[in-house]
Amino acid sequence: MEFPTEKLGFTHHMLYPGYAEDEVYHADTVLALARRPDIGCLDCCLPINPRERKRAAAGLRGCGKQITYVNHLFPARKISLGSGDFAEQRIAREFLVREVEAAAEAGADQFLFVSGIDMPWDRDGAIKRFAEICLWLCELLRGHGITPLIEPLDTAVDKRFLIGSTETAVSFVESLRAQGADLALEVDMGHVPLLFESFESAYRRAAEALARVHLSSCVVGDTNDPMFGDTHPSFFYPAGLHRRGDLTRVLRVLKEIGYLDSPGKLVFEVNPLPSEDPEKTIRDHTDLLASAFAECGC
Repeated sequence: MEFPTEKLGFTHHMLYPGYAEDEVYHADTVLALARRPDIGCLDCCLPINPRERKRAAAGLRGCGKQITYVNHLFPARKISLGSGDFAEQRIAREFLVREVEAAAEAGADQFLFVSGIDMPWDRDGAIKRFAEICLWLCELLRGHGITPLIEPLDTAVDKRFLIGSTETAVSFVESLRAQGADLALEVDMGHVPLLFESFESAYRRAAEALARVHLSSCVVGDTNDPMFGDTHPSFFYPAGLHRRGDLTRVLRVLKEIGYLDSPGKLVFEVNPLPSEDPEKTIRDHTDLLASAFAECGC
């Protein structure tokens, strides 16, 4: 099997970390990714400014690539989707309505979101409320033919979100599927060590619900490192945990569970090295994946 370029993608918001402060730049860089002939998909969101949102959406809709809309502008480190506060729930729902409309405008067929911060003083109640908002969101997305994806993150190291551990996330998704929701999972290899799991255990457990994979790294151990935690450093960042061998391990288990033969994509979520041009980041990581693909005999 040759390296499947059509499966390769990148997350816009990591390649261009200053995008949120400049909406023209946000739209310009999304459109630049959409025009690339060497990737088959991308993860992104649209600017909030109506003019720039419309411009970016038009380019994405006609680009011929698979688009996953990421709810990245939502302040998930400050507001939990399981919040019991009426105002926070209203803010969350109004924000999600707008982002679902943006996803539809962009021609996205997946919508990726996270639970938001943990609420240890009322975790059971928070999970119940998060389930309620997920069911509501699934219905909203179903009207546009968009599949919702939930992403588990760490619960104790950096982000400290409500839904973490692959087991918790899979059980949560299964419980909502039993109620008619078409919810699926995105599992990021950079989150796996922060959940104190192995690639093999995480991807095997998630196999039945897995619809997208992010390829990323993380920094553990040195809390003084500026990239400590869930910051998605380049695979070439000196203190980063992951290298080509880790990509090879992930590819092998993805092959084992049948993901590489599915429509699922392989999407890099990486920050450029300091002072590095995003173009170089794309080239270097594309070459790294091709090398890992050859090494694993996929």
